Amino acid sequence: MVDFYKKIEFLRENLYDGCDDKLTRAFIPLVHPTPTQVRSRKVAVKKWIEKKRKSANNFHRDYAKYQISKLCFKDERAVFPISAFDWSYQKFVDRYQEYLEDQKSHLITIKDYKYIYYYHEDKEDIVYFKIEYLANDRLKLSTNHHPQALTYIGDIKRHTESSMLHFIVENSDEMMFFSFSKLDLKLNFNVYGLCLSKDFHLRNPKASMVLLTQEVLPKEKLSLFSTKLNPSNITIVNNEKEVIEQSFVNNLSAHIRSLREAVMDYRSQDIFLNLFLEEFSLFYQQFDRFYNKHEFHLSSFSKSIKTILKLLESSPENHHLRIIYTIKDVNKSLFSSVDNASMEMFDTLIETSKQQKISFEFVLLLVPSHT
Repeated sequence: MVDFYKKIEFLRENLYDGCDDKLTRAFIPLVHPTPTQVRSRKVAVKKWIEKKRKSANNFHRDYAKYQISKLCFKDERAVFPISAFDWSYQKFVDRYQEYLEDQKSHLITIKDYKYIYYYHEDKEDIVYFKIEYLANDRLKLSTNHHPQALTYIGDIKRHTESSMLHFIVENSDEMMFFSFSKLDLKLNFNVYGLCLSKDFHLRNPKASMVLLTQEVLPKEKLSLFSTKLNPSNITIVNNEKEVIEQSFVNNLSAHIRSLREAVMDYRSQDIFLNLFLEEFSLFYQQFDRFYNKHEFHLSSFSKSIKTILKLLESSPENHHLRIIYTIKDVNKSLFSSVDNASMEMFDTLIETSKQQKISFEFVLLLVPSHT
């Protein structure tokens, strides 16, 4: 080794602020040393400097276990690989200066991200996990947004070829799997990812979108992400056995209800977007009536009734239709004697009823004219 004691002394004074305790912990081959082990190791490390040793016992063998070996640039290169202790003293110092410049650069690592935001279904709001990075690619997630504080412990897994980062954490109740793209890690940039977990009500697998951030987001900024972090991005496995029609309606209802919740409080200055949201709200009301009572309000009676008749004619069953029909102007209604389309539709209804497969019951609502 070249200038071994000078390099250790340089690290103590520069990287560890002249603190013997910090220096010792950087060169101890134990993850959780006892106080006695730290004191013993501190004596050994101090001798490295005082005795101006050219090398240390078992240094090469244990180096991969030292915290100093885990110190990395933001591109994950080791700052001081074991070979650094064979470099010249000046090259070693220059490497440290390169590390300082790297810390000031716009390049960032996963450790610059401190929070994971997610939609809390019971609170009906966006909350977060706080991330604590531990040694050896371990991490801890904690949150106080539940009835009791929750903590998860796990590992960071890196898939180099796909540039994916995974957090795999667990506690006594569940395991969670988070996935993010390393390519999205940028200064002042929040990163969407996915979380696989379990639903505590159905006890089934659940997938949802999450947001990785470098800071706690203020309420007004958090609202920008509510169009993705909301019930519409949550998928929960449901293995209940249902006939295909009921399954389709239930699944469709779940999606539409989630979308309704997501847009219900959204406000915009764009008149056309507000018009769309209003139309979606009316559609949801119509769907909700259908789902609960199998009722529809038809804005275009002529077009809609043709669709209904076509569908019912293909059914093997007989049907009875109860139609509540509002008449504002008899000359512009189904019973018009001057409008050819209305007269044609009226004749179609008569002929259909004669086939005795579909019967009709009309409840007429008359709106008096104000002219």
